[in-house]
Amino acid sequence: MNQDKIKVLLVEDNLVFQTGISFLIQGGDKFELVDKVASGLDAVARVKTMEVDVVIMDLYLPDIDGVEATRQILEYKPDIKVLACSAERDEEKILQIVQAGALGFIYKNASTEEFRKALEIVAAGNTYFSREIFSILVTFLQQAGQVDTSQPGPADPERLKELKEKLSPRELEILKYIAEEMTNKEIAEKLFISPRTVDTHRRNLLQKLKVKNTAGLVKYYMAMMM
Repeated sequence: MNQDKIKVLLVEDNLVFQTGISFLIQGGDKFELVDKVASGLDAVARVKTMEVDVVIMDLYLPDIDGVEATRQILEYKPDIKVLACSAERDEEKILQIVQAGALGFIYKNASTEEFRKALEIVAAGNTYFSREIFSILVTFLQQAGQVDTSQPGPADPERLKELKEKLSPRELEILKYIAEEMTNKEIAEKLFISPRTVDTHRRNLLQKLKVKNTAGLVKYYMAMMM
């Protein structure tokens, strides 16, 4: 196996989609498909026995669903990046898998170019959601009034207010751009600062909000904007 390539595990029970995404991954020079499985339990088992950087996770699987598989995978190895996908517009499931820690979501009917872009962005530790999906997530949080309190996150309005006051205007600005799927380089160009400075702000946000990854930052931003 090529040690320089990003190692991808594909979790998908639809043979046609599995074959198409396998060709997409193997046809590039950035990624290596280390395995493909058709169930959530197999996915959890694989990440415990092999090196995996990114998991492409179907929402619907024959045993445990993609939400539970994502939770178990990230509990075992929090550094793994998860890109969720589905053919169905199940807004509640999309919200659940984001709360479970997925960094991105893409519909299965997306173009090859969009899928490759989503994979590259998530592999870099950034979020990828279309404007439609982002709107769905914000709407659900607004309707619920809080995020899922069974998962770590901003469920207390008073805590949210306190944290928001602790963030500088620049940190709030960068948090907004992170939630809008922008990379460190894109944020740097927009704000006329260096990517290293953006990365420093990102690390400070992770520390202040006590979250592990970009998905956690996005949850806080969406909750703050309610």
